[in-house]
Amino acid sequence: MKLPAFKPFLRAGAVALALGVTAVSAMPAQAQSSSPSLSFSFQSGNGFGFSVGDRARPQRHCISDREVRRLVERSGYRGVRIYGSGDRYVRVRADEGRRSYILTVDACRARIVDRDRIRG
Repeated sequence: MKLPAFKPFLRAGAVALALGVTAVSAMPAQAQSSSPSLSFSFQSGNGFGFSVGDRARPQRHCISDREVRRLVERSGYRGVRIYGSGDRYVRVRADEGRRSYILTVDACRARIVDRDRIRG
């Protein structure tokens, strides 16, 4: 039985594992003694992420502006336009029915965190 849908994920996982082993083996002995943690994350539409670091502070994987636009459209808005983009928060202008809004999207949590109606 063929599973063609899983083949790219398996290949990506193998590459990530190889990169992780290479990164840990290339670290100096002093850095290895602190026992770094390896973390892998597979995300829909965002590929996979890889980080070597402290367990208490995992690396965040934020979504792109294109994915922010899709997120807002899936939430029921139309005419989505990126208004301002920062490191973590993206401001978007979008329409819902006959009303327009400025939305603030947390790109690292993939959530709409604020909505202000534009009067007029």
